[in-house]
Amino acid sequence: MKNPFSIIQQGSSLRLLFGLPIILLIFFMSACSENTTSVDPVDPIDPDEPPSLGEIINGAGEFEEVEESYSESETEELPLQTSGDQQYYCTTQTINLTKGYSDFPQFDPNSQVIFPGNLLQGNTLDNATPSSIPVDRGPGTVVITLVNGASSASRQLDVVGLGSVFDAMNEIIADNPGDLPARTTYSMERITSREQLGVSLRAEYSNLTTDVQGSFSYNEDISYNRYLVRLTQSYYTIAFEAPTDPADFFGEDVTAEQLSRYVQPGNPAAYISSVTYGRVFYLLIQSTDSFQEMRASIDASFNGGVSSGSIGGDVKYVSELSSVQIGGYAIGGDADQAAAALTGDLDALKTFIAEGGTITTGQPLSYTVNAANDPARQLKVKVATEYDIVDCAPLSDALFDGVAWYRGSKGVVWDPILGARGITRWQDLFGAQTGDNSRDAVVPFGGPQFAGLWNPGNPDGGYVPSFQFNTTAFTGRMRVPGTPLRNTDYTIAAIVSRTGLPPGDNTPVYWFWGDSSTEGRGIRIGFDDSQTVSITHGGDSKVTANLDTNIFNDQLLIFTFSQTDGMRIYINGLEEAHDPDFTTPIEQFLGSSIGVSDINGFGSGVGFAEIRMLELQIYDYVPSIVQIRALEKGLLEYYFDRS
Repeated sequence: MKNPFSIIQQGSSLRLLFGLPIILLIFFMSACSENTTSVDPVDPIDPDEPPSLGEIINGAGEFEEVEESYSESETEELPLQTSGDQQYYCTTQTINLTKGYSDFPQFDPNSQVIFPGNLLQGNTLDNATPSSIPVDRGPGTVVITLVNGASSASRQLDVVGLGSVFDAMNEIIADNPGDLPARTTYSMERITSREQLGVSLRAEYSNLTTDVQGSFSYNEDISYNRYLVRLTQSYYTIAFEAPTDPADFFGEDVTAEQLSRYVQPGNPAAYISSVTYGRVFYLLIQSTDSFQEMRASIDASFNGGVSSGSIGGDVKYVSELSSVQIGGYAIGGDADQAAAALTGDLDALKTFIAEGGTITTGQPLSYTVNAANDPARQLKVKVATEYDIVDCAPLSDALFDGVAWYRGSKGVVWDPILGARGITRWQDLFGAQTGDNSRDAVVPFGGPQFAGLWNPGNPDGGYVPSFQFNTTAFTGRMRVPGTPLRNTDYTIAAIVSRTGLPPGDNTPVYWFWGDSSTEGRGIRIGFDDSQTVSITHGGDSKVTANLDTNIFNDQLLIFTFSQTDGMRIYINGLEEAHDPDFTTPIEQFLGSSIGVSDINGFGSGVGFAEIRMLELQIYDYVPSIVQIRALEKGLLEYYFDRS
C-alpha cells in the first residue's frame, strides 16, 4: 500500500501534503511480480548426457573480485557563478570511484525476490532488484541472529521458497518478544551532486528507481548546501544455512535444462545468505545556510534524538535552517510518526526512535549475498561511477558566526583632539547585529584617553583607524576578546599597512598580540621586518611569509590555525606559507590587543610606527578553502574594486 506525502519547508513555513507528488516520500512500494529473466543456454543440453546440477553451478564461472579504486582530479576554479543577485566562488573536482560493499541496500521493502535463501542470477546483482532463479528448491534452514532466551531461533524447511521462509520467520518472531532493543545508528554526509548521492546510498544513481530519485527532489541551485542523513534501527537478521553440496539447493525434479536457462557461463548463481530487518529513513536536507551551520544543526538535532538530549546554545533546529528543504524516504515503522520526525522536530524524532522497537514492523533493509558454488565467499555490490564535486561559497566581505568583526569605516566612536578624531571605542559588527557590545574594542584603562586617530583615506570612501604609540596622547592599542580562541581552531583576517618608518626600516612592528610571550599563552601577529609577516603562539615556534607588495600598501592577510592541518598564511589572495606541524592550540589567552607594538608588546617611543587597520575579523573555526577564497574575493572587491 502506498502512503505518499510530502513536507515542503521554507523558513518558518511548513505544509504537510498527502496523496500528491512530493518532496519527501515515505513509501511502501506495492509488491512486484517475481523478478526473473532467462536466456537460452550458450550450449544446448545433450538430453542423453545432461550435466549434473552441481556441474552447471560450478561451470558457470567465478564472480569477479571488485577491484576498488579512487582517483581525483586537480581542483579547478570556475568562473564566478550567480544565483539571484548573489555571486558565488566555485571550484570543481572530478572523482572516479570503484567500491565494493558487503551488504546490498534494499529500496523495495515488498519485493518478492529478497528473502533469506533465495537464489539469484549473478549478472543482475547490480540491479535495484536482482532476478531470481525460479526452479524448485530443496530443503534448508533459516536462523534469527538474536540471543535473548527465546524458545526457538531456527526452523528447518522441507522446501525453500517465499511462502515457507516467511511462515518460518513468522514462527520465529512469534517466539521472540514484541519489543526489541533496536540498534540505532546515525550518519550524515555532505552531498554536492546526484551521482555522489547515489554513491552514499551504495548504488549508482542511474540504477535507483524513479520513485527513489524523485523522493529526494535534489536542488541544483548553487546557493544550497546539502547533507544526506541516514538513521537506521536494526531489529534482527535472518540468516540462511547453505548446503555443503551446491546441488542440494535444488529439488529432486529440477532438470539440467531448466537450471541452465538461468545459470550458465557469465551468469553464475548466488544466494541471499542473510537479510537484516528493521526500519530506515534517508533525508536529503538542503539549505542556503553554510555547510558548517547545517552540520552543527543536523548533528545536534539527530544526536539529541538518538541520545535523548537537547539542543543548546545558538544551534538551530533543522526546521529553522534558512530556506530548508527536506526530501527523502523511509522504510518500515509508522508513516505518520516518520513524517513528523523528518521535519526536523526534535521531540517527534525522539518519539519516532523510542517507539521504533516493535519487531513486527521490521522491513528488509539490506541483505548479503554469497556465491552458490562457494558458500564461504561473500559477494560485494559494486559501485563504479564518476562524479564532480562542485563546492561554492557566496562572495562576501565577512563569514558567518564570528567572534568579532571590526570595519575601519563603521562603528568607530571618537572624540575631538587637536582638530582630529581620537578613537575611544570600535564596535564589533557581529555583536551589533544582536545588540551585544561585549566584544567591542576598547581603550585600556589607566592610560591616554585615545587609542589612535580615525583618519580619512579609507578605500571604501570612509575613515580608517590609525594607531601610533604616544605616551601622552595615544595608547596605540585597543583591547579585543582573546578567550574564545583558547583550545580551538581559529581564523584571523585583516587588512593592514605599516607607515611611519622608512620603507627599508626593518624594525619589528606587530598589530595583534597578547599579554604574554610564553609559549601557548598568546598570539602575536605582525611584521618582523619590512618584507615579511609572521604569527606565533609564543615561544620559539613561528610561521613566516614574504609580503608580495610594499609594506606601505594595504595588505589582505588571512591566518588559519587548525589542530590537524597546522598554520596557513594567505596574502592578497594567495597562500604564501603552510606549516603542518604548527598544531598546538593556545592554552591560556586572557585577552588580545590590536594596534601597534614592538616585539615586547609596547611601543618603543614617540613616532615609533603607525599601523592602518581597515579590517579585522576573528573566527573560532577554519572555513573551507572555497569559503576563504570567497572571503578574499569579497574583501578585495569591497575595498579595491569599487567601480
